[in-house]
Amino acid sequence: MAQLLNTSRFIKTPLVKTRSGRDTYGVIEGFDRLKNITGDNYQSFTVDSTLSGRPDLIAHQFYGNSHLEWVIVIINRPKNPLNWPSAGEVIKVPNNNFVRSLF
Repeated sequence: MAQLLNTSRFIKTPLVKTRSGRDTYGVIEGFDRLKNITGDNYQSFTVDSTLSGRPDLIAHQFYGNSHLEWVIVIINRPKNPLNWPSAGEVIKVPNNNFVRSLF
């Protein structure tokens, strides 16, 4: 069985078998909570040129953990996640308490 980091988006999902018999992980319970985040649970952040295209570096800056980049991407739902976010773009960054509540 695969080992997951405790920051993995799949940490709270059940282990399931694929049709081919491989182990994989399911969907996060309460995933919709990420899509409907309220203003109390995030701050707006203007991306500068050093963080352009690097949600992992933004996660590291705010949470001390680049593996939490998926939270920032899901919250913002970019149309094209490749090279997202661009310099000057204002994005939502969930606060630490909200992110901790996911685990």
